[in-house]
Amino acid sequence: MQFSIPDTFNPDHSEKYLLTIRLYPEGFAFSLYDPLCDGSYFYREISYNKKISPVANLKEIFFDNEFLAFPYRKTQVISQSRDFTFVPSILFKETDKDTFFSFNFHQPKGKLLNQQLQQPEINIIFSMEEEVYEFLSRSLSQTIFIHHTSPLISFFYHRSRLGNTNKLIVNIQKDSVDILCFSLGELILANNYSCQNTNDMVFYILFIWKHLKMNQLKDMAIVLGTQDRKTEVMDLLNKYIKNVVPFNPVPEHHLFGVDSSNIPFDIISLSLCEL
Repeated sequence: MQFSIPDTFNPDHSEKYLLTIRLYPEGFAFSLYDPLCDGSYFYREISYNKKISPVANLKEIFFDNEFLAFPYRKTQVISQSRDFTFVPSILFKETDKDTFFSFNFHQPKGKLLNQQLQQPEINIIFSMEEEVYEFLSRSLSQTIFIHHTSPLISFFYHRSRLGNTNKLIVNIQKDSVDILCFSLGELILANNYSCQNTNDMVFYILFIWKHLKMNQLKDMAIVLGTQDRKTEVMDLLNKYIKNVVPFNPVPEHHLFGVDSSNIPFDIISLSLCEL
C-alpha cells in the first residue's frame, strides 16, 4: 500500500505542509501541499483490503508510508461517518453529547466526537470507530477531526445568503449523496443517504424537494461531484426542476496545478481556506 509522492515534497521541511486525511467507508485518501509553493499540491487515494478491518488497513498504510506521521503545519482527518446529528450551539453541552446523539441513534457505536461550526452556529456530533480514532490520535500530531459535511455546510452557508431563493445542495459521493438545504442563509436540512445508482439519488433529492415544499420554478438545486455522475443526476433533475446548476470551482482549482475534478469537495474546500 505504498503511495508514490512527487519529488517536490521535502520531508526535511514537513512543517510547511498541510496534511488532510479522508476516511470513507471503503478506503483512505489524503492531500498534502505547501500553501506557499505553487505546484506542490497532490492527492492520493486507495481502497481498503476488505479481508481485514479498517484499523488493520490503516496500520499497513502508515507502516508503508512513514511520511504520513511526520509533523505538519496542520493535520486534519475528515470522517465520512453516516452516524451524525446537529445541535444548535446555544443548546450544546459537552456533557450531554451522548444524550443528544441517542435521540437519533439508539445504540451509538464507537467514539463520539464533536465539531463546532461558527457559521451557522451548530455543533456536529459524529461517531468514529474507537480503534481507528485511537490509532490516528497516537500516530498523528495535534490532529483535528472533522465531519465530512462541515466543510460543505461552511462553504455554502455564505453563498446561500445571496439572492432570495432556497438552495438545495447535492454533493455526489461514490456510494452516497449529501443533501443540504438553505433558506436565505438558514440551514434547514443536512443529511447523507446511502445509494449506489443515479435513480436512487434522484429519488432522495426529489423526495426532500417535495417534503420541504420548494418551488420548482424559483428555487435552485446546486449539484457537485464527479463529472459523469453529476451529469446523469442533472439530466434527470432538469425534467422536474427549472434551476439545476452545476458547481465547478475551476478558477480556484487551477491554483493547485492539478486536475481536481475527482477530488472530494470537502478536501478541496479545506484546502481553499488555506490559500
